Amino acid sequence: MSLPVWPDFESHTLPDGQKNLTGHAPYAFPGYIADPSVIFLPMHVLTYPGTDIAPGIARYCMGDGPDEFTKNCQEMGADWHYATKEVRYHCNSDGYRAPEWNQIDWPNSIVLLGCSMTFGVGVSEDETISYYLSQLTGRPVINLGYPAGSNELILNNLAALANRLPMPWAVVVNWSTLDRFTYYNKCFSNIGLWTNEKAEVNGVNLGKLYKARNYCELNKMMENYYLAKCAQAICQGRTRYHTLSYFAQTAHYMRTDSYVDISNLKKQERARDGIHPGPYQNKTAAQSIYNRIVNL
Repeated sequence: MSLPVWPDFESHTLPDGQKNLTGHAPYAFPGYIADPSVIFLPMHVLTYPGTDIAPGIARYCMGDGPDEFTKNCQEMGADWHYATKEVRYHCNSDGYRAPEWNQIDWPNSIVLLGCSMTFGVGVSEDETISYYLSQLTGRPVINLGYPAGSNELILNNLAALANRLPMPWAVVVNWSTLDRFTYYNKCFSNIGLWTNEKAEVNGVNLGKLYKARNYCELNKMMENYYLAKCAQAICQGRTRYHTLSYFAQTAHYMRTDSYVDISNLKKQERARDGIHPGPYQNKTAAQSIYNRIVNL
């Protein structure tokens, strides 16, 4: 059975600029993949217009908004750490809590990939894992944390790093929860527990897609197991490599090098949003990473 050939076959190209192979159905890749100027999947998490201090400097981000902050201040009282501690998100033009890509000394840096735990939702710049790790190592630590990011997205950004930039001194992956995944369309959607059945992209019900994807526990675990294997293969022999997770199930099935337990944190020990890990846990994670990578 032959595959269909579109009338405008020759107009479709792959991200590397090559034409699709004869006899294969063509597909035009979306701009965030095909655009050679886009290194890592772009992020737009600063969603509170009118509250930013300046371009690239925000008071709030997705999950750590002004309403949540006001509510937590009332609940926690004047002695709460974040009642007086300012949180500012300094982001580059792609939305990452990092310098512009062309300003980074990649070969001498440590690259830290992950989700919101790595990005540092709810903590100030000097309370992130990347900050503490930089203080311990004396090296730049590039924060590639992506709030709501899936392990698939983390792997994709790692592959982009390995293919398009000099390999850094070390790569650290802080794997996220097993249930998340990334759905690719004209725009991409990171799908997780927060995705409800009212969410749709081009007629696809994302809530139902989430349930179907996670219906089989074994499938979910094996997919993530092999994501971890792929990441290890990318880095093996090319750089120092370390993995960790804040999630017990992830740490087990993805066979991470270390696990940071945040399951029993009291609210006053957490970040400003009351959900993510606070400074102490991030410092503990940084120390664990440091202890491993300096001996690799």
